[in-house]
Amino acid sequence: MIPGAEPVFEVEGGTRRPVAAHRGALDRAELRNSYTVSRYAGADRYSTGVEINQAAFPSASTVYLAVGTGFADALAGGALAGATNSPLFLV
Repeated sequence: MIPGAEPVFEVEGGTRRPVAAHRGALDRAELRNSYTVSRYAGADRYSTGVEINQAAFPSASTVYLAVGTGFADALAGGALAGATNSPLFLV
């Protein structure tokens, strides 16, 4: 939290949740305009991963593979892929 700033909350359906901004730091318009959203989709998690990797890594000298039926491979492989700026494909 920013010292001296009030947290900002959104209320939707009776649920109060914090927003990644604080009054005095960013207003909603600045927050909304500070990023671009791109949507990628495939028939399943494997093809969605291919779409994301193709968009993020037009070429790569190293790729990592993870078994797509469990989370442990992707969890460990994701950290390695991120650290080396390489794609991670589910197989």
